[in-house]
Amino acid sequence: MKLDIKKRVLLWGLFSSLLTFLFAGAIFLYSMTGTKEELVMWGTEMEDGVAESVGRLSERNAKERLRESAALKAQHIDRELTIISEGVEYLANRMTMLLSAPGQYPPRTLPNTRADVSILSGMPYIHYSPGISDEDIASLAEETGAVSNFADTLALMSESYAVGRAYFYAASRKGYMLWLHINPDGQGNVLPDGEAREEMLSDSDPRERPWYKASAQATGVAFSKPYLGIDGHLNIECVAPYADAEGFAGVAGIGFDVEEVYRQMAHALADDSGVNFVLDDGGDVVLSSLPSGILAAVPGVADIRETGDKDLAAAARRMTAGESGVASVTVDGETYYLAFAPMKTLGWSFGTLIKKETAMEPVREARENVFVSMSGSQTILKNIFAGAKRNATLAFVIAAVFLAFASAKLATRITKPIRRLTEGVREISGGNLEYKLDLKTGDEIELLADSFNKMTDNLSEYMKNLERTATEKEHIKTEMDLARNIQDGMLPKDFPKQREFDIFATMHPAKAVGGDFYDFYFLDENHLAVTVADVSDKGVPAALFMVITKTLLKDNAIRVREPEKLSNAVEQANDALIASNQEGMFVTAFCGVLDIRTGTFRYANAGHNPPLIRRGTESAYLPNGESLMLGVMEGEAYPAKTITLAPGDVLFLYTDGVTEAMDENREMFRESRLKETLDAALPTATAEDMVGAVWKALQDFTADVEQSDDVTMLALVYHGDK
Repeated sequence: MKLDIKKRVLLWGLFSSLLTFLFAGAIFLYSMTGTKEELVMWGTEMEDGVAESVGRLSERNAKERLRESAALKAQHIDRELTIISEGVEYLANRMTMLLSAPGQYPPRTLPNTRADVSILSGMPYIHYSPGISDEDIASLAEETGAVSNFADTLALMSESYAVGRAYFYAASRKGYMLWLHINPDGQGNVLPDGEAREEMLSDSDPRERPWYKASAQATGVAFSKPYLGIDGHLNIECVAPYADAEGFAGVAGIGFDVEEVYRQMAHALADDSGVNFVLDDGGDVVLSSLPSGILAAVPGVADIRETGDKDLAAAARRMTAGESGVASVTVDGETYYLAFAPMKTLGWSFGTLIKKETAMEPVREARENVFVSMSGSQTILKNIFAGAKRNATLAFVIAAVFLAFASAKLATRITKPIRRLTEGVREISGGNLEYKLDLKTGDEIELLADSFNKMTDNLSEYMKNLERTATEKEHIKTEMDLARNIQDGMLPKDFPKQREFDIFATMHPAKAVGGDFYDFYFLDENHLAVTVADVSDKGVPAALFMVITKTLLKDNAIRVREPEKLSNAVEQANDALIASNQEGMFVTAFCGVLDIRTGTFRYANAGHNPPLIRRGTESAYLPNGESLMLGVMEGEAYPAKTITLAPGDVLFLYTDGVTEAMDENREMFRESRLKETLDAALPTATAEDMVGAVWKALQDFTADVEQSDDVTMLALVYHGDK
């Protein structure tokens, strides 16, 4: 039967009672006290070191999770705002189209805010500014009758945004405005009747609004700062100018209730509890979950880069500089972690605030777990020494004469397992978590050893969990690489070597996979079909939609075969895309068929960038078509045009990732720089040389700036039937 420490000390005390007590007892007690203090001190230092190490690791992991979460939310909100801006650009293009040839459209009449008629949610109507007289209205009748066909576009667009309070419009410089409002419930009047309406509209001239004036000076889509509308709601606008034969004709846009915009974004992010906000490049908050305060999206709040809180101001400057990270800030007297990430498409930044104690809760728990594990060991160690000291003192008093002999024996027997325990703990503290203490003493020392073994098992499991997390991230990267290889394999790489023509193409995705694609194939031995297209999104969804579009265009072109029926093939592909397009995506595409014998080139443009044709050393853009993108409207016509290529002529097709590539100053590459690059190519340059020259020019222009969009190019050099 094994004995505990108390019984061993007692037995040895009885055995050594014949020896002298005082001198040997003093030495033993002094030795035990020093050993105890040393072990307790060492245990405390190891406890602090392990807890601090685990705490730092947990804190780094917590901040990294916050930064990754902010980046994902920023990407999602950026995508949602980009979709809104694309919708506004579409509205502006439609108004420009209607004004370019008003006589081609049948006149329509819309409800008028000056008439005694209720304006309901979802109803297109026309509003005349207070300064417009009845005579002015009569003189505008022909123009307003034609542009009233814009009501169909407003109705179609509103179906894509039928959530909460929103409005869609086109405000003319001549003082009239085409409008469609949506109430949160989709029902009821959008304007009051009677005198209340007159009072509200008496000062309703959109040409005096800041968003109208700003857009009149702009060349593209822009977002306004939050402002208080005539309906009493805090609104934000996305606007773009449109034109007529005289130039600037007005502003088209989509307006939202700021509170509703944030609520919808919070719902899409599955996050309606935290403090989230969006900062524009001027340091102003444009969206926020806070109704008031320095981070609220309300008019009159100062640039937060100039706030008195230095930490918050410094973080805001990093956000407007396009950085991502995690910073400690103070807001309204409370300390938060601010995680932020750039919204690269709009040049804004997304931020989310999490209370520091909430974010650091896992760190605190990890430290407490270490302290609990270690404190139990310290208690056991102290109890061991206390019991040994008490029992030894009692034994020495009873058997003083035997102490000289017994003390040395007793110290050796008691401290041997403790020394082994100390050596084992040093091995563990050195980082060897696989080391196991093997002490079979049958007493508290064995219990202490088991406690250390359990602690190392817990720490090992914690480290393995961290390794598994890293492995899962690597697995996701591997799957994305595989998707990129599959997509790249779908694009033709076997460029035909024929005397009549030379062709070369390339696609560089902005992400692992992209939404751009090119294609070429023979309809028969004399007709070569070429396609370049750009899906409205990026990443995996765009890649999947790209596969569907590429297949439909090629199948329909091969089925009709005849170049004269190219329009039919594109129209049938458009209708098929709409039938299976559940996510509301669309694609711009340029499709053409070349007769390699005669140089006749028939083409159809579905909202795509106009290609360049180079004759000699001069390049020019083909006339841009007026057709919509594929996947937007069923039954849309895609009329074909024809040009004749002479030997030596070059066709250069591309996506907007070329002309809209930006340098570090956010300046675009633009169509003019693309034309200059092609003009500079040698007359004897091959198709591959021209694609390579443009790609090199893009790389030199953007330098180290990360690619923001897919880049696709296709060059076709016609040699003729020599």
